Amino acid sequence: MSQPEAQIKEKLLNWWGEMGVRCAAGRTLSEVQALFYFASEPLNAEQVAATLGIARSNAGSILHELEGWGLIKPVHLHGDRRQHFEGVHDAWQIFRVILDEQRRRKIYPTVEFLRERLKEARESVPSDEKLVERLKATLDFFMVLSAVFGGLQQLPEGPLSEFAKPPGGGENPSQ
Repeated sequence: MSQPEAQIKEKLLNWWGEMGVRCAAGRTLSEVQALFYFASEPLNAEQVAATLGIARSNAGSILHELEGWGLIKPVHLHGDRRQHFEGVHDAWQIFRVILDEQRRRKIYPTVEFLRERLKEARESVPSDEKLVERLKATLDFFMVLSAVFGGLQQLPEGPLSEFAKPPGGGENPSQ
């Protein structure tokens, strides 16, 4: 790998990690996922650990988690007994997996929490009607948000790309 290519990949991994922190997915997990996304060949845990400067055990735990999400899959390399993994290289598929994971980890627990608080607020005597009203509005918002996430999950790439285009045919940032 050339020096400029190595620098580009390092910047990509760092940025992906920063995005992971902002999305509460975790820096190292996001960097490992990026490593597989941009890799041109399967990698093993030792390569992941060495590239990112993390412990082999940490790399193994993250690989297990990413495999559970469906963002990497094991592949066999003839003549090598170590387990190698290949990443998902479809940005839309990665988006859908991350969206689903965020929904499962954040939206669903929030909906459940709000339902419980709404029930408590309605059952309290005397009930604070403003609190009940705001809890219901917040619960309704998160229910709609969950439905939007679910709808995005079902859209094929074409309609999703059309949906994401800026109004009026605005500038395409990838050009």
